Amino acid sequence: MKNMLTILSGLSVVFMAFVPLCKAQPIVWVHDISVTGVNVRGGTVVVGQVAIDVPTSGTVILNFDGQCTGSIGDRIVLAASSTKNWTSNDGNVGVEPVGNDYAISCFSHTRAYHVNAGQDTFYAVVQNYVNTGGSGVASVYGTLTATFFSNLPGQPFGASQGIVLPNANLSGTPVKVASRILTTNQSGFALVRFDGLCIPDTGDIILLDVSNTDSWSPDLGTLLTALPGYNGNTGLSFSRSRVFPVTAGSDTFFAVAEQGSGSKGTGVAVIYGSLTVEFFPEPNDSSLVEDHPILKENLELRGAPVTVGKVGFVAPAPGKAIVRFDGYCVSSVGDLIVLAASDTTDWVANDGNVAVEAASSTYDVNPFTHTRVYNVPAGADTFYAVAQNYVSTSGTGRASIGGDLSVEYFPTVATAIKDVSEVPEAFRLFQNYPNPFNPTTAIGYQLSANSYVTLKVYDILGRRVATLVNKRQNPGSYAVRFDGSRLAGGVYFYRLMVGSLVKVKKLVLIK
Repeated sequence: MKNMLTILSGLSVVFMAFVPLCKAQPIVWVHDISVTGVNVRGGTVVVGQVAIDVPTSGTVILNFDGQCTGSIGDRIVLAASSTKNWTSNDGNVGVEPVGNDYAISCFSHTRAYHVNAGQDTFYAVVQNYVNTGGSGVASVYGTLTATFFSNLPGQPFGASQGIVLPNANLSGTPVKVASRILTTNQSGFALVRFDGLCIPDTGDIILLDVSNTDSWSPDLGTLLTALPGYNGNTGLSFSRSRVFPVTAGSDTFFAVAEQGSGSKGTGVAVIYGSLTVEFFPEPNDSSLVEDHPILKENLELRGAPVTVGKVGFVAPAPGKAIVRFDGYCVSSVGDLIVLAASDTTDWVANDGNVAVEAASSTYDVNPFTHTRVYNVPAGADTFYAVAQNYVSTSGTGRASIGGDLSVEYFPTVATAIKDVSEVPEAFRLFQNYPNPFNPTTAIGYQLSANSYVTLKVYDILGRRVATLVNKRQNPGSYAVRFDGSRLAGGVYFYRLMVGSLVKVKKLVLIK
């Protein structure tokens, strides 16, 4: 134990000597959008905007998603943009009601922008364009999210590329419509999203997915976003997300499309969109990503909201959580299905959910995406994917849902420290050693003042499994032995609270 204290004391000296002048962590800005009955005919209408201020150059991943309600005969263009306008092809998505009773459409649009240090403003824009046979009035509920990734090594980073395929022949074998190579010198997790607009031929079912292999096949059990073609003119916006573990080196991710079985069209489709990859290093004491794949068949959704997936994690510090629920829903005619990413097992109105409704027994598949951003304290949190048959209930009340619930956590960025000696820390928490471990490990920490200290260990669901320290202690260096012999192998978190201040780190038990 004395040797461990010596090692930890040495580590603290090295750490203080090499604290960077500014560690630019990912930063998140969000604008919740709830606009009703807006005339969007003529020029573009800005329905949301975020003003950012970043400390260094990097990449902003901008996403605008939610639901749009319009009138038959109108095509509504929606875009996440760096200007108060939109561009053609991958610079927007479009939705169009297929009938007066089926006026709700879900949408998702992502763009990536390089930014320099300083201020920028980004926008969510809407316009009634080309097809203008309706009222020109629309209602939009959704979220505009801007996530900044610095160019600093060892930090999370994001990249995206546009997809422009005006005449893609998707019949026969699967088509890789885009690919993105991720090269890193450390292991971690990649959140990969394929979203945009697809216009299928009449009678076609188009399957869309993201994959980490070029031998993709629906038979591999991958979850799919299925898009039915209504009239060869109506485009459907879609979003498909998955999280993949990656190792040091190069990994390639693909956006894949294929004409589904039972299709009656030509298999030729128009696809405009983006393939986005966000990488989170592991181990990482700050940002993290977790997900829950969802495949639920023939769910009874009538009555109270149903939890179809949940993700739990432990935040090491206060920050923001981007929670996204996307995929597809197969429902029956006459039912309105509400879907939501939520911090409770319920949903709230307007931007707190999206809704889908089958147009007919033939066209009963609808893609959806819903994003919320929550402020989270340090400690355990759980987020949910919920579904409910609501308001319109003349169908069966049952639905099948395939997709993913993902949570991206980013800590609140503190003011840059120019001189460590000017801002002394109340305490330091060190990474346990060894890690991974079996069955024991040592956890070290330092106190700068007499304080009441608690040190507890939690499992991945946020349940406390051990209390190691619960008392007042004098300034100094400490190390505590943790014995995991009675626990199952897996990921755990240890949480040190000194007064009202909290720090959390991850440890891995291998058996």
